[in-house]
Amino acid sequence: MIRIIKISIILIFTAPLFCYGQEVNCIDLIEKTNYLYYLPNDTSPFSGKCVGYHNNGKKMHEKTILDGMENGLFKKMAQKRTIRM
Repeated sequence: MIRIIKISIILIFTAPLFCYGQEVNCIDLIEKTNYLYYLPNDTSPFSGKCVGYHNNGKKMHEKTILDGMENGLFKKMAQKRTIRM
């Protein structure tokens, strides 16, 4: 019984870490009237990385979104893979 409780507590505190690691294409996100980003058909604000791509398939930019709002650095990459901040 104590083992089940310990496992449950660990899962409760580590579950948000797995959700935060989600990476999506910025085109897939929807900005609603409250200026928060959501995934289509989702009622909770998005948390994770948003990535945009050049026509050649390489990353164009990358930003972190936490609880629907932009958070942290916005990384912009040139087509030759150099990072500009």
